[in-house]
Amino acid sequence: MTARKKNSTSLFRRLMYFVVMLLTGGGAGVGGWALKDHPRIQTLIGMVTGKAEEPGADGSDLKSKLTSAVAGVLQDDPRQPGLYKVKITAIQLDPKLFKTGHTVDLQARVLKIDGQGSELVVWESKTYGENLAVAGKDDLTAAFVNRPFEIDWSPGDKVVVEVWDRKGILFERRDLKMALPEPGVFPLASGTHALEVSGRSGSELDSELNRIVLQSQRVGDSQARRGGDSRTDDPRQVAERPIVIK
Repeated sequence: MTARKKNSTSLFRRLMYFVVMLLTGGGAGVGGWALKDHPRIQTLIGMVTGKAEEPGADGSDLKSKLTSAVAGVLQDDPRQPGLYKVKITAIQLDPKLFKTGHTVDLQARVLKIDGQGSELVVWESKTYGENLAVAGKDDLTAAFVNRPFEIDWSPGDKVVVEVWDRKGILFERRDLKMALPEPGVFPLASGTHALEVSGRSGSELDSELNRIVLQSQRVGDSQARRGGDSRTDDPRQVAERPIVIK
């Protein structure tokens, strides 16, 4: 992510904070709902909620929409630490990784390694049975949409996603790992991620077909923050804070 894109995201979040505080009064007496029908304020509302508000619309309804919009951006920010709910919606491997006719049992595992090097198995698919396919005959795919898991993540944590064939023999086994994202971003963010063959690397093993698709959502603060830090970005509390102009 470029510095420009990062700054743009930060500015947009601050813009939403400002709109919420402006329209709710913010404790600073800057006009509040008296300004909500102003054309420029209407434009800001449209940017935040995705829909222009009709003049004279009920104020409580608009407050609710703005609160939800701010909360949504906070939840979707992949750089924000917290508790995430994750689903593996698809795994796909290139059949060329295996000999034709070989029966593949496609399995996956998610590990978390904290800043002290402690390793924790967050989730693994073998608990739910086999995922069989025949190389050269079947698509080598698997999905675990109905098997979500939660992971508490902070920027110092390392997350490793492993995919392998449980039926592979020692010298023909194929182990793959998910490619690492940029630093400071939740590694299991929603989207398609490349899978790289571990160990015996070579151009013949590289393939764009080796990939994993994730769907994730931030569902709360991390345990550390819940336990010790009383600060919050709850938009309802943000709206009640005074605007300080220096």
